[in-house]
Amino acid sequence: MFKLNGCKTLIALAITATVGACGGGGSSGAAGPGAPGAPLAAAPATCAIPASAVASVGGLIAFLNQLIDTATNEISEPIALCDVTLPVDDTV
Repeated sequence: MFKLNGCKTLIALAITATVGACGGGGSSGAAGPGAPGAPLAAAPATCAIPASAVASVGGLIAFLNQLIDTATNEISEPIALCDVTLPVDDTV
């Protein structure tokens, strides 16, 4: 018959256990917030984009500059865009 080498057997078992542990694919319930496959949070009911920002590209740039100057930092809340179509300028 064949002779088992203890070190090689231990390494093979360790690799098998490692690969088996990182498997994935099963789900034990609902995904928590931020988990892959979790539903996105609902958008706020009010949009934060003023009418002047969607009227023209200049208005949009002025609004964004105002946000940069006064309302944004690394911990500020995100701005709700809702279903607003932002203006574009194809001449640039």
